[in-house]
Amino acid sequence: MDEDTRRIFLTDDAASSKSFLLSKNGTFLFLFCNGAFGSKWAGLWHNSTKFIEYLAFRVNGKWLSPENFKSIKYNGITAEITYDIGEKIKQSIVVGPGNLSIKIQSNKEVEVDLELGMNIRKRDENIHNREYTITTNKGLRIKNSLGSLKIDTESSQFTPMNLRERHFPGKYANNKGYDWQEEEQEKFVPGIISKTGKNVEFNITLNTRKQKSFQELKKENRTYIRHLEKKSDWKTAVSCSNFVTRIEGKPAFFAGFPYFNEFWTRDFLWMVKPLLKKGFEEEVKGALELIGKHQLKDGNFPNIVGKPTPNADSTPLWIIAINEYAKHTGKFIQQIKLNKAIELGLKKGLISHPENLTWMDTLHRPKAIEIQSLWVEALEGSSELLNNQKFSNTAETLWSKIESEYFNDFFKDSLGGPYNFTINSLMPIFFKQASLYQKKQTLKKAKDELLTEFGVKAVSKNESANPEKYHERIWGLSTYWASECFGKATSQKILKNFKKWTDAQTLFGIPETITNNKPRGASHQLWSVAFIPSLLGGTSENENSNVS
Repeated sequence: MDEDTRRIFLTDDAASSKSFLLSKNGTFLFLFCNGAFGSKWAGLWHNSTKFIEYLAFRVNGKWLSPENFKSIKYNGITAEITYDIGEKIKQSIVVGPGNLSIKIQSNKEVEVDLELGMNIRKRDENIHNREYTITTNKGLRIKNSLGSLKIDTESSQFTPMNLRERHFPGKYANNKGYDWQEEEQEKFVPGIISKTGKNVEFNITLNTRKQKSFQELKKENRTYIRHLEKKSDWKTAVSCSNFVTRIEGKPAFFAGFPYFNEFWTRDFLWMVKPLLKKGFEEEVKGALELIGKHQLKDGNFPNIVGKPTPNADSTPLWIIAINEYAKHTGKFIQQIKLNKAIELGLKKGLISHPENLTWMDTLHRPKAIEIQSLWVEALEGSSELLNNQKFSNTAETLWSKIESEYFNDFFKDSLGGPYNFTINSLMPIFFKQASLYQKKQTLKKAKDELLTEFGVKAVSKNESANPEKYHERIWGLSTYWASECFGKATSQKILKNFKKWTDAQTLFGIPETITNNKPRGASHQLWSVAFIPSLLGGTSENENSNVS
């Protein structure tokens, strides 16, 4: 079946509030479906560096814009936007690593002008003072101290402008109901590139990348998705592959779009098992090696690769992921050294950790239940993998402390935190550590207080504020955990409800959080989509639970 049959087709009103993403190995284009670059996060990026603020096309003197937009066809590899300026104009877009190619097509020969708005900046910047330089030898190259971009100018004319000014693109996103943080931005317009023809192609490369044509990029992307499709469906394969990037020559995974475009170790590590099931073995292996390379001096791992701050859960999660990779592939990653990380869990009693560095990083949660449970799982798995009984003995001692300190009709969230019952309380069930009685009691409470018709809340309904605070909402991560803990019937219902949020904001994506029946936060989140393929049809690994 050709990918053309897997397209989403949207027209005027439906397209104006939705966005789309084209992404390959860290280079991604993000904009609204009607062609609007209506956010500081819209544009062309490579990893955490932005390059293009917007692209504006004028055909026979008329600008292509949301006002003359007619429709979009999107299949995750290409986007085709149709405009009506008195005649139909089709704009086709494809992205590759360090490459962007756009075709403007018409039934007759037309003059096409491209106004390129540049903004080469870091992701956490807004206004900057970097100076741009322009050279026109063998193509048009624009650069500043952070990076460069080259446009193929063969058979074209370049009219210089050298315009630099400020604007506020995020008003559009805010007006469409997105709750993203938006600030004033700046654009640099080097000039106008003009071409004539029925099928005009603009090829753009970042830094020193080799230029590739529209058809070359499309073919490469299609081959990759069809490889992944062997273990998945087209939409899921595209959705998960969007997050794959490369850092220091190794595969890595973004946490979310449009603004979590960094390698968050925790977000990836929670999704290792689902990603392995969907055919990402090589990407997972490389990402685990990259995290290992960035181990901090104390044995912990950074929250974001390339930054010095650790978190409370990536270290046991990394150990668990190494074990999971070995079980899935039958291979141990040879250059990985586990001992330094494992030593952090070889403590007497409960594991202490920075209280605000769990996944609920807006809260202070002393001795969080999921951290304790993670270390039990990490030590048990390492004992089996490395044939070391000491690790298993320590895990048993830690589990005894968890039972005595946390369980009283249900597993409580932490020792002294702001909430008693949360999705974290299900962690001993997720890892099959709890007894049948403990499981039954905890899941009964979860069914009453965490499950909703839209997904699974992270904090009990009885303890949540109105309106809900950030970590009290429905999350993809909380929905994943619950779907793995309940029986088959309930798991199917959970997944069916949550999958309704697919395409809610970004096509082929599921948002970061849901609150008051509205998507909030990042519009396409790794841990909101990666687990869905491994549970298609609602099959749960823990389907023998007595609560259904």
